[in-house]
Amino acid sequence: MATTTIGRQRTWQVAGNRVASTDFAPATFYQTWFPRIYAYFARRTPDVAAAEDLTADTFERIVAALGGFRPNDNPAATRVWVYRIAANVYKNQLRETGRRQARDAAWGVGWEPVADADPEQSVALGQAVAVLDPVDRDMLGLRYWEGLTAGEIGAVLGMSRREVYTGLERCLRVLRRQLAPDAFGGGPEVLETGDA
Repeated sequence: MATTTIGRQRTWQVAGNRVASTDFAPATFYQTWFPRIYAYFARRTPDVAAAEDLTADTFERIVAALGGFRPNDNPAATRVWVYRIAANVYKNQLRETGRRQARDAAWGVGWEPVADADPEQSVALGQAVAVLDPVDRDMLGLRYWEGLTAGEIGAVLGMSRREVYTGLERCLRVLRRQLAPDAFGGGPEVLETGDA
């Protein structure tokens, strides 16, 4: 895997060097975003090879889109841009494979939105999340795994910030009904209210 990663990084550097931006450092961008995007896909599929392929597809799309976007000019905009591309790659993969059951089961494996979560609670939470609507799962994942704000989640998923708040609150109510109150580390009260 190291050789593959190095090969992809070199390809990324060559493509990134074509971008006329003095602030853009391809190697740094790749090193920063590769583990995040790989983790994004690894949480959504139990297949390591599939997660690697989806990550590679995402970086191919990022390279193709570099002409119209300058990463690192605005960190919040860059984060939304990268996760939007990853979310689109994931949606396309789901459309192509049509494996909803496999996707749903994957959400129950190792779900740990809280750093020191009890393993049994994490499994129970993952199983509860697996039966949620796919959009709701995406909102929860982007909020609690990826750490995006409601505004950023809305930009990634094409929703208003109010829709994101409402959706997250609804999801947390559903999860609380299914689990013990302390099984989920935080509720609507932990959602930020002043993000852009």
